[in-house]
Amino acid sequence: MQYMKHTIIVDTREKKPWTFERYKVKVQRGTLRSGDYSLKGFHKSGIAIERKALADLFGSMTSGRLRFYNELRRLGEFRLAALIVEAPHDAVLRGSRMTRISPGSMLRTIYAWCCGFGIQVHFCENSEKAEEKAYRLLVGWAESREI
Repeated sequence: MQYMKHTIIVDTREKKPWTFERYKVKVQRGTLRSGDYSLKGFHKSGIAIERKALADLFGSMTSGRLRFYNELRRLGEFRLAALIVEAPHDAVLRGSRMTRISPGSMLRTIYAWCCGFGIQVHFCENSEKAEEKAYRLLVGWAESREI
């Protein structure tokens, strides 16, 4: 397989990272200042993507709330930052049996934080669609810099 010139950096702390094997990109592990995915050459202040599975999102909004807030605050320092959730919006609205937090309240807080820090929020149907969204954001960012 011939690869494109783009290299996606996956944070070393990602336990089960997206592989991007369906796409013509290089992938390398590295320690990112913020987020779970970025692009080589833009990983210090250009672009950062934070990935959340649904259960992780609920955990981040309850027991990990302050840590998540601080992560979003750091993401907001990037020129382009995105939070990609591996679940559709309505799955969040259905809530979780693991927490008593109101789904509506949780979503309002997520959107308020992300809007306040200038972070895009993307709810995706599943992990595969979330990986595709991340790929398109990362490569779109790189290609917009080449114009």
